[in-house]
Amino acid sequence: MTWKPNKWIAVALSLFLSPFGLLYVERPLWAALAFLGTLSAAILGSLHLAGLYSEIIATIVQIAVIIGGAVLSYRIAVRATACETRPWYTRWYGFLGFFVPFCIVIVLTRIFFYEPFRAPSESMAPAVERGSNLIVQKWGYGHYSAYGMKFASRPIQADLKRGDIVVFEYPLDPSTSFLKRIVGLPGDKIAYRNNHLIVNGLDSFVRKSNVYLHSDSMQYSNLFLEQLGDVQYETMIDDTQHYPAPGEFEFRDKCVFDQEGLSCDIPAGRYFVLGDYRSNSADSRQWGFVRSDQIIGKVVKIIR
Repeated sequence: MTWKPNKWIAVALSLFLSPFGLLYVERPLWAALAFLGTLSAAILGSLHLAGLYSEIIATIVQIAVIIGGAVLSYRIAVRATACETRPWYTRWYGFLGFFVPFCIVIVLTRIFFYEPFRAPSESMAPAVERGSNLIVQKWGYGHYSAYGMKFASRPIQADLKRGDIVVFEYPLDPSTSFLKRIVGLPGDKIAYRNNHLIVNGLDSFVRKSNVYLHSDSMQYSNLFLEQLGDVQYETMIDDTQHYPAPGEFEFRDKCVFDQEGLSCDIPAGRYFVLGDYRSNSADSRQWGFVRSDQIIGKVVKIIR
């Protein structure tokens, strides 16, 4: 029994499952190139590698690949001659053989190397605005998880320093991921009083910076420049502040609370984290320290 590709199946596959249309018409190399082109365009758009026009360029490239693949698949199918043996990669299990390895690479990358996250709130503004896309490095931080499942846990081997922005399991609900800045390492003495962060006796305050306009409320907040080691960043404080009362947490006896703020001696294996939007952040001031095994990874790229 002979077989030749159906031109309409080729077009449908190209339009809805690009680049499987090219695979169906016996062009596996072209299908691979089309796939790489689409993937590269998606990465270009997500990382803004071409500036403000990245998403537009990525969309144009992806549409061009889809339409071009459909036209090319149709023409190849029309001109194809019948063959006695249908190539394995044109069948459904051939499509799986093409697609599954890619899925495996993506899953392993998310578990062990890098994973995308989205900032759920403005607690880390102005550095990370609400809705910003984040690329988080996971390799070396020992928390190997993805899609809500934890696959392995190892001690932290990569460096963590004051000023790093990290994603971690919320200590009160491990199923929720939080985003904050590390301001205190194990063994540090931390104080936060009258809007001043003091680490091991050194005030991190540099100067008043500017003001920040909230796009959703059109309200202004004051910006202040802080420095921890060689890391400088802006914090944000409203004129009217409402801090949640501190709750009960592990090693609460390591902290002293008063009307001006708090001071803490950070235990071994624990980190003290704050949101940059100090007036609107639930952080270590309220629910205590972050364990080292709760840290998912460090933010290495912020995409607004």
